[in-house]
Amino acid sequence: MTRPTTVMHLISTGGPGGAETACVNLIRGLDPARWRGIAVVPEKGWLYDELRRLGAQPIVLDSGSRFDFPRYSVALARLARHHKVGLIHGHLFGPCYSASLLGLLMNLPVVGTLHGQVDLHPKESFKRIKFGLLNRGATRVVFVSESLRRFFLGTGLLRAEITTVIPNGVDAARFSRATDRSSRAAFGASDNEFLVGAVGNVRPAKGYDILLRAAALLKARYANYRFVVVGEADSDLGAKLLSLRDELGLADCLSFAGYMNDIAPALNAFDAYAITSRSEGFSISTVEAMAAGLPVVATRCGGPEEIIDDGITGILVENKSPEAITVAIESLRIDPRRRRELGDAARTAVRRRFTIEANLHAYESLYERCLVEHRRKRSVNPHKDKVQVAKGNLL
Repeated sequence: MTRPTTVMHLISTGGPGGAETACVNLIRGLDPARWRGIAVVPEKGWLYDELRRLGAQPIVLDSGSRFDFPRYSVALARLARHHKVGLIHGHLFGPCYSASLLGLLMNLPVVGTLHGQVDLHPKESFKRIKFGLLNRGATRVVFVSESLRRFFLGTGLLRAEITTVIPNGVDAARFSRATDRSSRAAFGASDNEFLVGAVGNVRPAKGYDILLRAAALLKARYANYRFVVVGEADSDLGAKLLSLRDELGLADCLSFAGYMNDIAPALNAFDAYAITSRSEGFSISTVEAMAAGLPVVATRCGGPEEIIDDGITGILVENKSPEAITVAIESLRIDPRRRRELGDAARTAVRRRFTIEANLHAYESLYERCLVEHRRKRSVNPHKDKVQVAKGNLL
């Protein structure tokens, strides 16, 4: 009987979030007869707890500052040897180049997944060296959308031939068209109010200030609007958004509900879903809203254009425009039939294109190809990459 290949997942954040969810889904969902997933996480938190709940026994190892990188790399190498790792998978930019270096040093295949433009800081230090590690050490670099792939290739620093696109997937069976709307009361929404919801942790890229300004415009048109943002908001930006909410006179109709581990009840409570991001690599929460049969209004910010068929499975609007968001949401409020049609089409699209099963199948196939390619490469020249690293020839 063939032993499963051990895949070491590296990630630099503790969640909750899209990258962390994708990591959990892979460890939980891939065939255990073929793959054994272990994860190296930076801290105890949401991701650590989720992995423990799966019985995955996460390993806590903080990468620290860039001055700690040699120590971190040595510790990873020891872990890889101890667990007889056969493939390394990095999630987010930092873990991707860390995985690439480890792969070069240990002669192992590497997969890296990038989830958003925010993975690459505008002032990223040693950028050419880090991309050089990806180019030499990564067998494949995965992007969650084609627009994100174009963004990274636009740097001119990444080899196109090692890149591919695998969209995120959701467990569509968890979501159903609203039947139990009891969560509306928790959000302070009555039956005659139109509840607009958004899901995602409070971060600059999410554009919640744009949502607040759209909410003020909508409230001026129709008094019975209510708005809720579900996601972690305990930050300086969260405090600024609360101040903006009060300044716009929305304190009585817009709430920040905090993080919810099970988002399905909240989606069942919403009448419409809004994503007002400035940039998105993909947006798992949007796909979840579609799976729940919600009509979605989304800014043209990257990922949503590859998820939503404008006017058929949702509505796409101009980025950074509260006015455009206002017009789209108001058109949904006054037209229940259109809401149902968009929601039904969205549910069908998710089940056809964005299931967790499709995502897992794509990654399993990719892992298999990477192992085969690496074996072929190693048989041709088993010491080539180690020699190049030793010489500093990374670019």
